[in-house]
Amino acid sequence: MKQIEQSWKMIKSLTVIGLLIFLSSCSNTQRCNELEQKIIDICVKKDSTYTIPLASLTNFEWDTLYVISGPTVDNEAGDIIGIDDYKKLIPDGSRQYIFIKRNKIVKEYSSYCSLNLSGKCLHKENCKYLDTSIIQVEKQEGEGHFIYRLEER
Repeated sequence: MKQIEQSWKMIKSLTVIGLLIFLSSCSNTQRCNELEQKIIDICVKKDSTYTIPLASLTNFEWDTLYVISGPTVDNEAGDIIGIDDYKKLIPDGSRQYIFIKRNKIVKEYSSYCSLNLSGKCLHKENCKYLDTSIIQVEKQEGEGHFIYRLEER
């Protein structure tokens, strides 16, 4: 009987560990960064379009935002943003949001979120926005989830 209790405890422990690993891997592939989450929070009604000044989504100063889609190699991201010593490799399926003020990085976010600020830049995979940029977000309902279409105005 004692052996059955120990086996049961072991099964419960392994189940909890497995569930935690599963949940952490799911959240890692769908996790939205702070900026994307603010857009999702603003866009509450489906089949609606929202006009949002990009700078209103941040609480820090910046003049340029680069959204770079992975994968990148070597100094590719540094070449895109014009900062030679930026050596970050951006993994496939993710994006890096890099905020710059006077040619210095002031904030960065990584993202695996399905909401993509690449909007019209999807064919280029990398976008550049100014702090004066205004985005238009259209929220639609897809098959069991919401779709956010973004483009710069």
